[in-house]
Amino acid sequence: MCLLHWTPALVRAYICEECIAVCNSVLEDARGQLPPVSEMPVNPGEKQPLLAHPLASSLLTAIEQWIRRECLGSDAARELAEVHRIAAKMMTG
Repeated sequence: MCLLHWTPALVRAYICEECIAVCNSVLEDARGQLPPVSEMPVNPGEKQPLLAHPLASSLLTAIEQWIRRECLGSDAARELAEVHRIAAKMMTG
């Protein structure tokens, strides 16, 4: 069972073995598709426009709700659809 507890001062996450296995599988599948971190350009002053987007907070909240529902083993299709809706709105303007 996965749990996520968040307060402004503290973030705690308890991740079950099944979720860790899924994450490892995803990382293994993606290996080789991305350049090594040492080859990625670093631009410390670069601004991240999506983080400044007016819907960024809504997107992060929707992601949190989706993760909570998913980790409880409940049907999270509605929450995932909300994540997709907000992300699409952010990308299309």
